[in-house]
Amino acid sequence: MDTNLIPRLGLEFETLEEAWQYWSSYGGKTGFGVRKQYFSKSRKDGTITSYKYVCCKEGVRRPDKRDYKTIHPRPETRTGCKARMTVSRINGKYRIVDFVDEHNHPLHFPETVHLKASQRKENEDEKDVKIRELAAELQRERKRRAVLQQQLEIILRDVEQHSDKVSKTINDALQRVKEVEEKGNTTSPSSKLDAAK
Repeated sequence: MDTNLIPRLGLEFETLEEAWQYWSSYGGKTGFGVRKQYFSKSRKDGTITSYKYVCCKEGVRRPDKRDYKTIHPRPETRTGCKARMTVSRINGKYRIVDFVDEHNHPLHFPETVHLKASQRKENEDEKDVKIRELAAELQRERKRRAVLQQQLEIILRDVEQHSDKVSKTINDALQRVKEVEEKGNTTSPSSKLDAAK
C-alpha cells in the first residue's frame, strides 16, 4: 500500500467529512470495515472538537437484557479490535492525534472489502452523487430544450407572418392587374369609334 495513504500523527484535514472519507478509504484499501465511535463537543459553542473512528470489530457486544430467552442469537461480530484514528480540532483544522493500526482479526482481501456494510454505504453515497449529477444534467438539458423550443416557435411565427405579407402583396398585385385588365376591356375599339362620331 502507498505509505501516503497510511494515517500518521499530525496529518490534517479541513473538515470532519474529509477525515471520515480518509479513514473509510484507508479501511477499504487495507481490508477492514469502519465506523464512527464517538465525538466530543465544545461547551462554549457546541462545535465538534474531536472524533474517534474505529474498526467495525472494535469493542464487544453488550448482553441484551431485553430478551434473555433468545434461542438463536446473532453471531458475534466484534472482537475487541484496537484499530482506531482520533482527530482533534487544532487551529481550525482536524489533526490526527491518535492512531493505532492493531487488528486482532483477519483482514479482508481488497477485492472483497466492498462487501462490508461501511464500504457498501460509501459505494451507495457515490451512486447518490452520480444520480444527483445526472439529474442536474437532465434538468439543464430540459431547460435548454425549452429555450430552443421557444426560439423555434418565434422563428416559425415570423416565417408565417412574412408568408402572410408576401401572400397579401401577391393578392394585391393580382387584384390591380385584374382591375387594369377590366378597364382595358371596357374601352374596346367599338366604343372608341362611337366616341369619335
